[in-house]
Amino acid sequence: MAARLTPIGITALIAPTLLVGSVACAEGTAGEKARDRTSAVLDEVVVTARKREERLIDVPMAISSYAGPMLEQTGVDNVTDLYGTAPSVYFVPADSGGPYNADAQRLVIRGIGATPIIEPGVGIFVDGVYQPDLALDMDFANIERVELLRGPQGTLFGRNTEGGALNIITQKPGDSFEAKVKADYGSFSTYGLQGYVAGPVSTGTSISLSAGYQKSDGFIENVTLNRPQTGFEKETGRFRLVSRLSDTLSIDFLLEASKRRGGDLGIGVPQSGLAHYQTFNSDYRDGIDDVVGSHFKVNWDLKWATFHSITGVRRASSDAFKDTDGGPTLGNIELDHLKQRTVSQEFRLESPENSGSWRWTAGLYYFDEDYAFTQVITPGADAPCAADFSCPTPPTLTANQWYDISRTGEAAFGQATYTAGKWDFTVGERYSHEAPKIDSYVNFAIPLYDIGAAFPYGAKTSFNASTPMGSITFHPSHETSLYATVARGYKAGGFNYFEASPAEFAPFDNEFTTSYEFGVKSELFDRRLAINGDVFYTNISGQQIEARFFDSFGNPTNIVYNLGKSRASGLELELQARPVPRLTLSASYSYTDTKYVSFDYSGISNGAEQSVANLVGTPFAGVPKNLASISATYTYPLDAGRALRSYVSSRFVGSQYSAPYVLNGTLVSNNTPGYSLTSVGIALDADRWSASLHVSNVFDKQVLLAKGLGSYYTSEPSYVVGMPRNVGLSLTYHW
Repeated sequence: MAARLTPIGITALIAPTLLVGSVACAEGTAGEKARDRTSAVLDEVVVTARKREERLIDVPMAISSYAGPMLEQTGVDNVTDLYGTAPSVYFVPADSGGPYNADAQRLVIRGIGATPIIEPGVGIFVDGVYQPDLALDMDFANIERVELLRGPQGTLFGRNTEGGALNIITQKPGDSFEAKVKADYGSFSTYGLQGYVAGPVSTGTSISLSAGYQKSDGFIENVTLNRPQTGFEKETGRFRLVSRLSDTLSIDFLLEASKRRGGDLGIGVPQSGLAHYQTFNSDYRDGIDDVVGSHFKVNWDLKWATFHSITGVRRASSDAFKDTDGGPTLGNIELDHLKQRTVSQEFRLESPENSGSWRWTAGLYYFDEDYAFTQVITPGADAPCAADFSCPTPPTLTANQWYDISRTGEAAFGQATYTAGKWDFTVGERYSHEAPKIDSYVNFAIPLYDIGAAFPYGAKTSFNASTPMGSITFHPSHETSLYATVARGYKAGGFNYFEASPAEFAPFDNEFTTSYEFGVKSELFDRRLAINGDVFYTNISGQQIEARFFDSFGNPTNIVYNLGKSRASGLELELQARPVPRLTLSASYSYTDTKYVSFDYSGISNGAEQSVANLVGTPFAGVPKNLASISATYTYPLDAGRALRSYVSSRFVGSQYSAPYVLNGTLVSNNTPGYSLTSVGIALDADRWSASLHVSNVFDKQVLLAKGLGSYYTSEPSYVVGMPRNVGLSLTYHW
């Protein structure tokens, strides 16, 4: 399966998200509205991490929350921009073998999700609807709030949340008219335009419309073709209608779409091109991504409970392209086409707000998903000589194959909290059932070694999962809480694909995590200082591990097994302070230690264990042990209601393993070095308009985000690189 990791999106963590990681945690951790930065105190934070509105300080889990207006002010445009902005949160490519682009990135929280295989370990939800992989490039315009939930969320959110969840709440149209237009221009010929209009159309009914356009040449140049390598063009649109049909019944409908063209990095930036951000491939074709999604919600106040119905539909497609030799030789290309469809339905009952000592939630969930992938690999007429093989005939690879994995699933869940004085006791359980099915056709060949396979394959299986949780919270005061939480999550099982023989398509089971977390949350000195901290320990069982071997016919084969027992542990700290009315300071730090503890090789007799045995005792790929940030924001009032806003932030990301692999029985660790970056910005805010100037990566450092094996034909490694110094200007006008 080809993976895609966009340098355009990922590098946003090098640019505006450094501001969010520092500033939004300080000021953007808001609930309903943007923070009044001239206030003498920090705003109270309201979240919906347990599917009802609660103060963040009352929720027994680690949460980072970001207000939509602050995301906009600091230039965060989409999901990829949030990588690395909260403690213990980073990313990995979903697979190191294909074109790097946005569509196959995976969030990693506390080290969980760093071995993604097919399904992610961290789920993404928009307005309560689970999003597939191809939703990662969704636009962040008109977002009310973004919540990063750390730790397993298997009870209320279900599958693929063993590490945590990203919960995005979009802005609803209100009872009054509002509109805005925003224009951006920045380095590398990057420009964009956004528009939004909302308001009532009749009593109790309001609608909103938004649209956006963005174009960039990117910062990586293709020397061979004399054109931008990572240039892209993107269009987005969203329509929403909310209506209160009666005092007890309301509906909410949303329809959105996005289209992106370009942005493919191919095999990455080769080591010889790092100094000047250059690639050398002679074949190029723009990748294309299309996403269309909608939800329909019904909320019904039954007096004794509130009934919620959430229906979600999302369709996405992606075309990715890679020049497999990475050089000036013509041909040797890989084309990947992916289509994904997801339909989901949730029915939920929850207790009313004035329910006394008991608060509860119960519900049913159903989903139907289809994931279809086609891969075509074509060698060139003049294939280059591979570095590890004798000329003139290298082992060129050809392929024309596909698979279609469909699955349905059902779940029942419930959670209840009992309050006794200063103590809260919470228990919950979810039971899930999934039934995946695969249909595929394998067709590949390596002519030099007379290796290849061509056959159809189909099979089906089913999995069950139980994901309970329990927590105890003690409130010494209204401004402080201490909690202990035990929670279980899982990543769904599935099928191996594109294997060399039917026997190797065997399914692999669910992967489970059990997390133990102890934390404290506090608002001190009349809410001028907020400190949240926690320690965690997570056990991973049945870990999905990909092992490599050659079968009896000499065919190279990768198979996923439930081999691993692993663990992740660490600590997290977030601090926000407002020592004087117009100054906000923030800092965060996390330490994450991961390790493969042991592998169970029972049932394996093909030698595959030799390719993973050396992983025992090593950390996971894509997990920096240390993440830290610090920032300051100051707002200076001017006359006529205007204000001058300035900020500075600095961030440190520690070193990490990046795509480790075993070569001739020896583990090649492929370390990626750590980095630190600084960003600054200044903005002038008025009653109806604002103008801002920001500089990211002020000292123009070169940052290596991930390291890959590079071209199939050479031994030169390749990299995903961060954006160099970037200057941007934004103008916004409100009505």
